[in-house]
Amino acid sequence: MLSILPRTLNQHTIVYARLNCATEDSEQLNTYLQTLLGCMGFEKQSCFMVTVCIAEAINNIIEHGGTVTCSIRCVFTIYNNYINVIILDSGKAYTPPNSEIKDIKEENGRGWHILRSWTNSIQYQRKSRINRLSLKFLLK
Repeated sequence: MLSILPRTLNQHTIVYARLNCATEDSEQLNTYLQTLLGCMGFEKQSCFMVTVCIAEAINNIIEHGGTVTCSIRCVFTIYNNYINVIILDSGKAYTPPNSEIKDIKEENGRGWHILRSWTNSIQYQRKSRINRLSLKFLLK
C-alpha cells in the first residue's frame, strides 16, 4: 500500500513515500509526482523524464530485488530548478550494469541507459543491507 507525506520547508518541498513491491503502488506514485511537478510549473518533458526514471528504478527493485515482501522508501526533495531523489530498499545487493544498449528495439535492458541519460547525477551504494539509489534531475 502506498503512503505519501508531503512537506514544504523554506524554499523546497519534500515528499516522503513508502510503497510495497507492487507495480500498482509504483504507478500511483508516478501519477502523484507527475501531477505535483506539473502543478509546481515544471515542463511536461521534465516531469515525464523524472517519472519514467522513478518507474524504471522501482520496477528494477520489484523485478530483480529477490523478495516479494520488500518495502521501498523514497524521498523527493524538490527545489526551484532541480529534484533530488533517494530510493531505499531491502532487496538483494546489485551492481548497476553499464549503460550500453545492444539493441534499442529490445524491450529489456534499457533501464540503466535511460537512468544515466536522463539524470544529472546517479549514485548507488549498499550499506547495512539497504540499497540506496540517489538521483538528481535539473528541471525546466
